Amino acid sequence: MTSHKNDPDAGYRFFALLISIPLLLVIWAMVFPRFFPLSQEVLPRLAVGYGTILLGFFIGARIGGSLGKADGYLERSLASVLGLGMGLVILLLDISPALAVLITGIGGLGAWDSWSGFKGVLPRPYARMRMRATMLVCLALIIILILHGVSVPLIAPFPSST
Repeated sequence: MTSHKNDPDAGYRFFALLISIPLLLVIWAMVFPRFFPLSQEVLPRLAVGYGTILLGFFIGARIGGSLGKADGYLERSLASVLGLGMGLVILLLDISPALAVLITGIGGLGAWDSWSGFKGVLPRPYARMRMRATMLVCLALIIILILHGVSVPLIAPFPSST
């Protein structure tokens, strides 16, 4: 058994768990509503708000990771545009589609960060933390989506011509 002093990933593992705690509390409050005085309509909105903040944080970390590189302009631009676009779209959507966009955005960015760590573009400990954080956060958001229920279609049907 290794001690935490010899384990460089211990802080990253703790951080991955720490950022998931608010979403885990939302799940707890949705499953056991009598313990939390919040309305069941507010809880998924809290998850969407917190997930949007996490998405912005991860995009900022991605942009910061490419700042010292001469060839990182395209990476920074792509992360900035995608992040801003997703954040604006999430603000305009209902809860179910917003959760779906968050799961896609956080999952996709986490995969990009993990792959960049594998290639050596980002530090490997950060990439491992992002993989853990992505799995925890996306799993929590999927559970919240299931508990909330898909209240509106994720893709609007085509209007009928009849």
